[in-house]
Amino acid sequence: MACSRRQRSMFENQINAMLLTSSSSSGESLNSSDIDYQPYNDGRSSSEETHDSRSTMSCGTSRPAKRARSTAQSTWNNSTSECVTTLSSTIKRRHSGLDDCEIRQELSDSSAVVCDSGDSGDEGSDYEPSDHDDSVELEDVVGISEESDSGGEEAGSRARGGRRVPASRSWPRQGTMDALVWSDGSNFQPDSPDFRQSSGGITPEFPCTEESSELDYFCAFFDGAFMDFLCTETNKFYQYTHYNDASPDLWPHMRRWTDVVVSELYVFFALLMLMVHVKKHVLREYWISPDDITATPVFIKFMARDRFASILRYLHFTDNNYPVVGDQLWKIRTVFTMLKERFMKFFRPFQNVVVDEFLVLFRGRFAFRQYIPSKRHRFGTKFFVLCDCESGYVLDLVVYTASDADIPRDDPHGFSGAVVKKLMDRYFGGNHVLYTDNYYTSPALSKFLLEHDTGSCGTVCKNRKHWPVFTGKPARGEVQLKHADKMLAIRWHDKRTVQMMSTMHKGKMVDSGKRDRATGEVVKKPEAVVDYNVNMRLVDKSDMQVGALECVRKCVKWYKKMFLQLMDITILNAYKLYLVKTRKKSSLRVFQKQVISQILEKYGDVVPAVPRRHSQTGLPDRLLALDWVARHYLDDLPSDPSGRKVQRRCYVCKNTTKRPSKRKDVTTWCRECDVGLCKLCFVEYHTKKTF
Repeated sequence: MACSRRQRSMFENQINAMLLTSSSSSGESLNSSDIDYQPYNDGRSSSEETHDSRSTMSCGTSRPAKRARSTAQSTWNNSTSECVTTLSSTIKRRHSGLDDCEIRQELSDSSAVVCDSGDSGDEGSDYEPSDHDDSVELEDVVGISEESDSGGEEAGSRARGGRRVPASRSWPRQGTMDALVWSDGSNFQPDSPDFRQSSGGITPEFPCTEESSELDYFCAFFDGAFMDFLCTETNKFYQYTHYNDASPDLWPHMRRWTDVVVSELYVFFALLMLMVHVKKHVLREYWISPDDITATPVFIKFMARDRFASILRYLHFTDNNYPVVGDQLWKIRTVFTMLKERFMKFFRPFQNVVVDEFLVLFRGRFAFRQYIPSKRHRFGTKFFVLCDCESGYVLDLVVYTASDADIPRDDPHGFSGAVVKKLMDRYFGGNHVLYTDNYYTSPALSKFLLEHDTGSCGTVCKNRKHWPVFTGKPARGEVQLKHADKMLAIRWHDKRTVQMMSTMHKGKMVDSGKRDRATGEVVKKPEAVVDYNVNMRLVDKSDMQVGALECVRKCVKWYKKMFLQLMDITILNAYKLYLVKTRKKSSLRVFQKQVISQILEKYGDVVPAVPRRHSQTGLPDRLLALDWVARHYLDDLPSDPSGRKVQRRCYVCKNTTKRPSKRKDVTTWCRECDVGLCKLCFVEYHTKKTF
């Protein structure tokens, strides 16, 4: 039985306090009475122990159980004695001339010996949260505050009763690595990678040229093979639903289904994207009457409302007759893989890449739903993405499913390290530089990346394993540097303390491009901080662009929501390639509108208007003559079989309540209403409810 991490932290805090108070005292040895510790009691109170001892006497506890408790108590006392010995030798080291940094380093090594047996059982988490953690990153470092969310597989945990609760901060374990020897990093010289800038950019496999239209860039991803697959699976799902389901749809338009074709599916996607630019409360308002003040006739022109609802209902991406056991993404796996292959096929990243994550809002029920309070949406599906820093192009994606299907859970570098390896596996050995936030960055992972010819830079939590010990609190603007094995650890204090690790930067201070408002002096920051801000800001901008123009609509099925998110990312990637290829200045909003208009122009067919009933208005048909002007008109009464003219009484003149009624025989009528009307009363009858 070894001392726990909490007990070890308690001893180290007392060591630090004694180091501060022992400067004026003599070097006498430290006694056990100087340390405030509690005897081993299984973590229970004294009352609980008393009750337990009585119950064991009455119940007859076995001797092996008593022997195990006695052994545990003696082991605890031995561990405490070792820590007391360490504290005693600390005071002697202080008076022998060692500084505080060297003493703490020796104590850290010695206390690790006491806790070695406990580390093997707790290797899944090398981060210990602290209520007084002063290593909060700088405010203007983009994307750091969002990464304090729940980590990895613990994010989707449930409380009793099925209620979602915030996941505890679980930092990934790090791979086995020898202890690092940290020294002063003032003269640190990083290894500059030999990266050819010309090797990055659009690949020859990309089919578009500078003269290609915006639609061609989009269709490079949503090509004919991809659209044929969607049409096939959608039509197949309709057959599966209506021939295998015991409760078929009750809506008549669902039964009048016709197989969807590629051109119709393109128009369907165009209308979905157009809904982003025309916001309405409910779906049916897009097909409201043209006389309404908020009418949008483009939707009525290219697709009927019932047909749009039917396609949205039966849109599918796999064959339900062949489910894949163990793969929670089998409903959308094929489409997800096809789009990922196109993302990586058409573009090679430049030198700098970044790993980040985002959350797709979905409050429905599915196995791997995440709850992250620090995110904007809080509930949904978590994506890990690899982006190119120069263009903002999304290179690869991984969906967190809490299973081994996508991310291995037994990786020696922990869950976050497995995510980085999964996304960067294709680009190892290319002399790229990876930027990460404090959820991923660690000395063990940085050393692994160096071994695979990949540089790294990112913020790091000070409680990471193998992270060096920095003494004192630096003044504002001061930087502290340490290096080990071609890795540079940086501690810089501005408004708050920033901990960073880099294998690509020196520790020099550079101009940040800002001035202090109070003094007017140029604000200087470490080179790694400035470079980190520039590269992380681009991926955050891409995430913001997708969020502002997402065509995601409220869906019951999670895989439809995920597909619409993939379509938004496809639009973003097509836009990024359009900018790289044409060198034109355009916004994502304008690019998306051009894609929509070109789809409707190329694939859209004008749908004939279908007369609809207006039963919801509560008005008789005669008062809707503006909508039915082709049927309501004044006509002569037909003659009888003998050829004589027929007369009828004017309905309005006889039944009026606004003026004295009278009998008036007329030879004209409204054929649709089947009432006799004079010329003066025809308009009044079709425009007034009471006359």
